[in-house]
Amino acid sequence: MPEVPDYPGFPHPSLVALGDAATRGSAGITAVVDVAADMLHVAGAGDSRAVAGWWNPMMKTWRCDVLSDDHDCRNAREAER
Repeated sequence: MPEVPDYPGFPHPSLVALGDAATRGSAGITAVVDVAADMLHVAGAGDSRAVAGWWNPMMKTWRCDVLSDDHDCRNAREAER
């Protein structure tokens, strides 16, 4: 296992799964705001998820919307696609 820095706040070496090839991978999310068309385009790959927080000034509350799905075999819609 690679040497893990020893400083406050860094995960304990037993929690770092760098040595296990099954846990390695990558994921990415990107978002493009098209102001002219008043559109938000979101694309993602991997097991990451895009979310957006929206402030409702009339109700003075926040709302959170999920903008993407996980892109892996555990997602039935992705597996079918």
